Amino acid sequence: MSENADKQRSELKIKQEECSRVMKQISEACEKAADRKQNSARMESDLQIKQVEMTKKKSMIENELSDVKPMIDEAKRKVGNIKYQDMNEIKNYKIMPTEIRDVICVIMMFFND
Repeated sequence: MSENADKQRSELKIKQEECSRVMKQISEACEKAADRKQNSARMESDLQIKQVEMTKKKSMIENELSDVKPMIDEAKRKVGNIKYQDMNEIKNYKIMPTEIRDVICVIMMFFND
């Protein structure tokens, strides 16, 4: 009977060690999960802050654009009224004046929009 008891104690010790090792793994996994949860919460908070900032910036830009858009639309309308003869006159310059070149560049930007 003593041999049987020694064998059972030995098996019990092995099982306890295995159980301790598994409990340690579970504990480490729980700690990692808690860290990931904290990181996730922090990232979500940062994302919400950035989203609020982006919404504010978007609103400011839309306000600025609403002020400028009518002027751009008017400029496009006026550029659209340029006659073919006027364009031929500009094309006939051998050396185009800087001012005209600059205006043509701006017009091209409008049409590329």
